[in-house]
Amino acid sequence: MTITLVDIEASEKICDAATGGPWEARNPNTSSGNKAWLVIGAKSASGRFKIVSNLGKIGMHEGDCRLIAHARTRLPEMNKLVWEFYEMVRQYESACECAAEEIACEVCKDGRKLLERMEGGK
Repeated sequence: MTITLVDIEASEKICDAATGGPWEARNPNTSSGNKAWLVIGAKSASGRFKIVSNLGKIGMHEGDCRLIAHARTRLPEMNKLVWEFYEMVRQYESACECAAEEIACEVCKDGRKLLERMEGGK
């Protein structure tokens, strides 16, 4: 599966629309055999965590809860990193002296392939 800039933009919109994070998966009562709860890391004014959803009650595995919490917390930063990387590759490609020549160096060829793949959705 190829990830394009369109995918990153869609991911940013999804992250922006979600309840604020960071989130974390917790099992508040391991002795009762409860499944993991998905909670927001920020505390309310009363000092309690705000529960986003008790996914364990619907039979979701704890590993899935941890994945959801991880994605909500880390995906926005990963999206930013992709944009930074994309811009850096574009800058390096335009700054390379071989870019003006007919035969590009291997670094520019690889950079161009990456840029074309990422730009494929635009």
